[in-house]
Amino acid sequence: MTKIFSTEDSCVLNNAHSSSPITRDSVSMTLAFHTPENEENLFNNKSIIEMAKANGYKTYWLGFQDIQGPYGSKYGFIAQKSDDLRLTNYNDNKLANLLAKVLSDNAQKRFIIIHLYGNHLPYDNYDTIDKKALPKATDYDLTIHHTDRIVNDILSVINAKIEFNLYRRSRRYSQCWSWIGKRKRTIFDPLYV
Repeated sequence: MTKIFSTEDSCVLNNAHSSSPITRDSVSMTLAFHTPENEENLFNNKSIIEMAKANGYKTYWLGFQDIQGPYGSKYGFIAQKSDDLRLTNYNDNKLANLLAKVLSDNAQKRFIIIHLYGNHLPYDNYDTIDKKALPKATDYDLTIHHTDRIVNDILSVINAKIEFNLYRRSRRYSQCWSWIGKRKRTIFDPLYV
């Protein structure tokens, strides 16, 4: 991540926090603007996906897990509002290729959400590449290394395109990037800081 954060095109948002330590709650709060005390916005107001659609964007959800069931129910409700929903069956390695396909369609305006598996218990989301790179690392550290590789793959896809904005949030760090070609662009802070 040091390599990514040291580029002039990166943006690190310090002092950012999550509304919940549980992904299924945090993602829905981020996308539908509801709070732990009041879920009214989730059901009665537009989510960020619906706002993007109302403003002429084609919306995409690229995610690693099912959007129904105990872990995806709250944000799955929001994800289903996307024009294009693509899931990888818990395989983050497929997300960069999905993104490349999405960026190759003819949509003029795109709003894309990429939901990674990342590092979650039981910390088994890594492969032999990670083990070879960090042979003495713990399972947790291997999942961090793997997630960093996936983010780098996603950034490589983005760097190959003319214009794209990316915002990524996780419990470990928050960051945003914005490109127009190879020029740096100022981007607003989308987090609740």
